[in-house]
Amino acid sequence: MDNSKKKRSKHKQKAYNKHRNKKKEIEEKKKNKNYKKNKYKQKNKNKNKNKKKHSKKEKKITKLSQITQPVEKRIPKCENCHKKKSQFYCIKCEAYYCVECEEQIHKFSAIKKHKKHLFKAPYNELVKSKFFNFYFFLFFRRFFF
Repeated sequence: MDNSKKKRSKHKQKAYNKHRNKKKEIEEKKKNKNYKKNKYKQKNKNKNKNKKKHSKKEKKITKLSQITQPVEKRIPKCENCHKKKSQFYCIKCEAYYCVECEEQIHKFSAIKKHKKHLFKAPYNELVKSKFFNFYFFLFFRRFFF
């Protein structure tokens, strides 16, 4: 058995590795005059990689067409039926509803008290619904009677 090579402890091995790495860096500095510049560039690249990632919650508009679309096309679909364009936004439910779904869901007395926001939807679609006629009557009766 050849015991000429002694094993180093973990702590000593780490110190030895650090010392070797420093020696390598010094040799690289001598070879490469732009060592500091390259090291600085590498640090900045890592920073830029982190900056490019943005949170998934935040939606960024990438296309110009999404901004320039008319308001009617930007209105989301009903969250209940997923077919028609929403015309109401219930503030307490935090959901978009079309006229028919809004009638069904907010029919009961406890839910009637929810505050709703009416979108500017095409007039002919709104007039077709019975609910809109009733809503229109309640709102404008104080002006006419």
